[in-house]
Amino acid sequence: IFKVLDPEKTIVRDNSEWLESMNFADVLRLASSYTVARMMERDDFNKRFKEGRAIGVHEFMYPLMQGQDSVALHADVEFGGTDQTFN
Repeated sequence: IFKVLDPEKTIVRDNSEWLESMNFADVLRLASSYTVARMMERDDFNKRFKEGRAIGVHEFMYPLMQGQDSVALHADVEFGGTDQTFN
């Protein structure tokens, strides 16, 4: 990472700083902003669905929380895989 980022200007944060204050109503409000159809656009979910493999409802929460991380951080740059494109 530090081939790209300046270690002196890099701050590592723990998402519990903003996630631990969220209650169930906050999570439901966040979830209401997205649809199952939108979640199914993700490569990992789409592939499993086409293969007839199970997808747990709880698995949809992970990308929602990753997206919340991006909102809370106001980051100049983020590194992530294709599974995070949705975020």
